Amino acid sequence: APPAANNTEVAEKAQAVVRERARKLALESPPPGTMFEFSKTWNSLKNDSEGKALYVSKIPRKVMKKVFKGEMEAELFMELLRLGRSYWDGVLSPRVVLSMLDSFSQTGGCLKMVFMFLNDEDKKFATDIARDTLDSFKGDDGVKKSVARVKKGFSL
Repeated sequence: APPAANNTEVAEKAQAVVRERARKLALESPPPGTMFEFSKTWNSLKNDSEGKALYVSKIPRKVMKKVFKGEMEAELFMELLRLGRSYWDGVLSPRVVLSMLDSFSQTGGCLKMVFMFLNDEDKKFATDIARDTLDSFKGDDGVKKSVARVKKGFSL
């Protein structure tokens, strides 16, 4: 093979090793205590969507609520929602997505502030995933409080 092809192959293998190492570190680390800790791990996962979904899935709802309280950028919010949609039937089950939405709904005015920075398409996506998530829990009394908070937080 020509040298350029070998260089590309070597670079791809190196990137895969780095990606796997970052994922391993993220999944073995304790849950984040602050947005800074979350962001540091999140950013280490770069373009590893599945790794990010796995990372989010292991963060308890109470920890998520604490991490996102008062600090949520619209871009991160939308990336988390898109992951929720992409991994709905896998790593991020509807229950994990409900926990995520519930934690966003408990951040005080932060969720309202995030919505102010979303375009109409993103607002619709956010409310659609919230509605779909709530629909999957109809009749489940075990999550009544979470459902009520998400309904209020997402104005449903």
